[in-house]
Parts: sequence; structure tokens; C-alpha cells
Amino acid sequence: MRTLREIVKDLLNSDFARGRWPWRDEERTSDLIAELDETLAELEKTS
Repeated sequence: MRTLREIVKDLLNSDFARGRWPWRDEERTSDLIAELDETLAELEKTS
């Protein structure tokens, strides 16, 4: 599993975060958001 820092860094470097429209990497952005959500859910379980 990737670290939370890696996921957030990738998300912040995406077209979504840079305000570009249309997103060239919309699918990748969606994947990153899903990965972030999953990682946060795992952290909630362990804390």
C-alpha cells in the first residue's frame, strides 16, 4: 500500500488540483480519490 503522502502528492499534481478543464487524467484522479478514501478508512480502523 502506498503512503498517504504519496497519494496526496499525486492528487495535488493532477489536472483536477491545477484547475485544468477538461481533466486529461479524470480516470486517474478518480482512482487517486478512491485510493485516498480507502487508505483513510484503513487508518480509522487502526486508530
